[in-house]
Amino acid sequence: MADEVGDAENEEEEYYHGGGDEAGPSAGRQGKLTDNILEAQVEPEAWRVELERVAPQLKMQVLSDPKEWRNRLVNTKSHQAKLQALAPETAATLERLAEDLARTLQAIQNAEQKVNTQCADAVARYAERKDELRARMEEYNKNADTINALTSDLQSVSEDLAKVKAQMDTRGASMTDTKPLLKVKTALTQLRTETKQLEIRIGVLTSTLTSKKLKEASIPRNSEVSKRGADCEAFLDDDDMEQL
Repeated sequence: MADEVGDAENEEEEYYHGGGDEAGPSAGRQGKLTDNILEAQVEPEAWRVELERVAPQLKMQVLSDPKEWRNRLVNTKSHQAKLQALAPETAATLERLAEDLARTLQAIQNAEQKVNTQCADAVARYAERKDELRARMEEYNKNADTINALTSDLQSVSEDLAKVKAQMDTRGASMTDTKPLLKVKTALTQLRTETKQLEIRIGVLTSTLTSKKLKEASIPRNSEVSKRGADCEAFLDDDDMEQL
């Protein structure tokens, strides 16, 4: 493979560098032409216009290098050699790492089994307590619903009780109102006062009549006196009746 690559390189060098003798006259002519161009007098403005016109055609086109695949091949072989050199050490490191991971994993599994064995009773108690807690929570939810219903009933009853109490207060206020009693008491007092005044007047009249009767009995009877006494008695009787 190396011999074939070497032969190809020699052929390419001969192809690119061959025919050196035949290129002599053309090279001389190209040198003269270059000298003539350098010596020519060209207007700068015309030169600028011509440059703008031919500038797109003067761009360099980069051709692919025929030897690129060889460079890639050489780089590939170099990388392969480096990988082959590093592979044993890397494989040994990975094997040691795998062994360490396996031992660590086994230790973790053993520790987990040990913890599970030691905590089996605690786990069982925890599961039992968890079941009890779930049952208590269900009972609590039921009792909470019952409490809410009873609270609603209590609120309704409290409202009814407040209404009844308000009615009782209104009736009690009307029953304990003393204004009618005071009016009756005032009327009774007034009647008693008027009764006493009437009794006093009756007593005065009785005393007056008694004194008049006594006077009439002691005075000699004659017609004039009797007439005057009768008139006076009639007059007193009329006045007394009017006062009564």
